[in-house]
Amino acid sequence: MPRGGQQQQGQPQLYEDQQSKVSTIVSQIYSKTLSSSTKTPTLIQFYSQQSNDKSARFKDKFVKLAGVLKPQGISLGAVDCDTEQKLCQAKSIKEFPSYMLVVNKEEKLFVHKDAETAVTPALLTQFIHDSLPTAVYNIRQPGQLEEFVKVNASKAAYGVGALLVTSKYDSPLIVKSLAFAMKGKVAVGEIRGKNDKLTKELNLDESKLPVLLFFCSGLPHSSYETYAVDDAADLKDLKKITTQLEKYKSKEYCKTLSGKLRKEGAKKHATARETLKRVTYDELKKMPVSRLKELLADLKLSETDLLEKEDFVRAIMQAKASIYGSGGSREL
Repeated sequence: MPRGGQQQQGQPQLYEDQQSKVSTIVSQIYSKTLSSSTKTPTLIQFYSQQSNDKSARFKDKFVKLAGVLKPQGISLGAVDCDTEQKLCQAKSIKEFPSYMLVVNKEEKLFVHKDAETAVTPALLTQFIHDSLPTAVYNIRQPGQLEEFVKVNASKAAYGVGALLVTSKYDSPLIVKSLAFAMKGKVAVGEIRGKNDKLTKELNLDESKLPVLLFFCSGLPHSSYETYAVDDAADLKDLKKITTQLEKYKSKEYCKTLSGKLRKEGAKKHATARETLKRVTYDELKKMPVSRLKELLADLKLSETDLLEKEDFVRAIMQAKASIYGSGGSREL
């Protein structure tokens, strides 16, 4: 701990010019605000400019991290241990910089297990992810997806489940932040990595992942609303996501959505039937696999066991012969 309790003359606080991203925390603010706050998890950096220059060297990275985490519902603050010695001593801060997450009136100190390597923004992000006290359902099988919608979503106050589907294997922080922010209101789950069974079950194009899906507990899991995004940043904007989910607070929203999805499904089916009626083998061969999958889904035909592009083309041509063959058309 630095001696004397006074900052060097003319030495400003480290984040004095970055208050919009990293707030300065003094004893009164810590005790009155952070210790009683349950709404916003806060990552605190305890620093000393007198002890070493590590804090100053990490400043730009910490400020940049604040810009990444703030949209995801995580606040960042900093305590100057050169002036707030009693607070830092009370929190058993011995090294600088040190980091602590304050959430639900609880404090968890970041412990860097490998002293030989530097602390990185990625390590701090993972620390926050692992420390947030909330559950996220990891879905790997179709049966788990059905249970998520029928059981977990129905137990939530809003009767809805939010499911992030991503091709990446690491669990993103936004999922834990969403589960924390909507705890008790919305069930939150994730499908991670390559999972052909579930992407087929949901009729999703893997090239368009990640996507965030909203399910009403009273509807089949094949019926869902996709969270609309303008760009990738929207998938890490907690405020936008929760604003959309607040619509489900009214039970009428799911009823309206059910009718809307039925109409959209019927329209897609009719359009697909017209496409099927006039499409040729050569035209199908020129289509990307994603379009062939979309056509099969709109025709309400299964793509199970279809692996190669030729398999998809053959299945669609067989459906065409069956529906519009010499015996005339018949309903799917």
